Amino acid sequence: MFVVSAILVFGGFYLMGLAPSIAGAELWLFLAGILVDAIGFWIAFGWWQARDR
Repeated sequence: MFVVSAILVFGGFYLMGLAPSIAGAELWLFLAGILVDAIGFWIAFGWWQARDR
């Protein structure tokens, strides 16, 4: 599960970094990157931690 959340977080960083170079889709790529980051962090620190209790 750690690998999945790490891939999501770094993939979200990649999408946010890629956003300024794609004309016309900057906002959507940036927002998608934030969403993917949020899901990755939620898996790592929210859902997985709550599952162990």
